[in-house]
Amino acid sequence: MLPNLQHYTVAQSVREAVLLLTRNEGARIIAGGTVIARSSSPRITQLVDITKAGMDYIAEDDTGVRIGATVTFSAARESPILRKVGSGIIAQAADHFSSAIVRNMATIGGDMLSPYNWADIPPILLVLDAKLRFMGARELIVPVERYTEMRKELGLDFMLLTDIIIEREPADRCGVFLKFGRTKSDIGIVTIAATANVEGKKLSTVRLAVAGVTSQAIRLPSAEAAAEGKAVSDDVLVAAATAALQDVTPASDVRATSEYRAELLQVAVKRALAQLASQEGSS
Repeated sequence: MLPNLQHYTVAQSVREAVLLLTRNEGARIIAGGTVIARSSSPRITQLVDITKAGMDYIAEDDTGVRIGATVTFSAARESPILRKVGSGIIAQAADHFSSAIVRNMATIGGDMLSPYNWADIPPILLVLDAKLRFMGARELIVPVERYTEMRKELGLDFMLLTDIIIEREPADRCGVFLKFGRTKSDIGIVTIAATANVEGKKLSTVRLAVAGVTSQAIRLPSAEAAAEGKAVSDDVLVAAATAALQDVTPASDVRATSEYRAELLQVAVKRALAQLASQEGSS
């Protein structure tokens, strides 16, 4: 419940949404509503609905793919364009995202900006080296990897995320998304996204990122380095899994202890890399 909510406005364009945000410091964006529905912030006096603002597109050109901020998980799951990106890694995530009802409402952009550490989209966009386009008094393009550090500095909370940019990738780039939870559609205790170029089980340009392990989605550079340029073997998998614990200290919460998460993280790294190596020629 939002105790001080006074206005609900449906923006008909990106320009209108941006104007509404800049005119009222108490204005916040709503699209699917699955995140803001949990809020009780007294600072919010206006909700700006952007579902009619023309940002529900998935477009492809010679430079790569653009995903509009209001594309739903259901639309992403069925998109032929997204099924070609990193072995369909975004579509893989959509398959495991909550219930069909929630998939029809929740948006890719909303999940990216979610304050919850278990959000599925941030680790995927990290391993895809994606960028975020924001509109406000000016246009900003922010690498996902730098979003958290630039968020307050650039006032991104008071700007409108319009789309996600994924540059064109090599044809042999493969991807894997795995979520370990109590059920297929539950919040992840450990979630991992991985991409790599694959040639004869040899991995290059390895990217690994996890969510649900600590306060935010995070890359695993030590684990990436342990697998970079190597043919996947039991020794490589063990080395990468062990290295992952150098990159992150798993947290405890009501779903799992830090010790359990540490074990599960190592399982996730091994399984993701093994699945990548099995995808040669399938991207």
